[in-house]
Amino acid sequence: MEMTIKGTPKEIREFLATGGQTAVVKRPIVEGAEGPEKFVTVNFARHVLGRRPVSEQLKALLDTLNDAGTEFVPVSELYDATGYSFRQFAGMLGALGRRMANTPGYDEEAEFFDWRWNKGEKEWEYRLPDTVREALASNM
Repeated sequence: MEMTIKGTPKEIREFLATGGQTAVVKRPIVEGAEGPEKFVTVNFARHVLGRRPVSEQLKALLDTLNDAGTEFVPVSELYDATGYSFRQFAGMLGALGRRMANTPGYDEEAEFFDWRWNKGEKEWEYRLPDTVREALASNM
């Protein structure tokens, strides 16, 4: 049985953390949905990225978003960049969430990505906040 999971990276991490049994959707996909207001710090992002090796797929995701600068990138392009299907991509975000949660200094309110809903294309778009781009400049 195939299923589609839609949500923010945090919502997908929560869903995957339950083994896909339950999910609490705090914000439905609606017109005008906005991304997070608080992002990880430069030092925390450096620690998350530097404390363990980064997979080739996560590196491809980060490189693609970093190359885009302040522009948003459609999630479909991120699937292509990583070579991952939706489920694999969601799993990678879940793994990043676990890595973050197990890093000293974790703030569950701070996000690693900025995102928005593109109502015309009917898909999420992502970009890196300045703090993560600065961390990447010194880490990768």
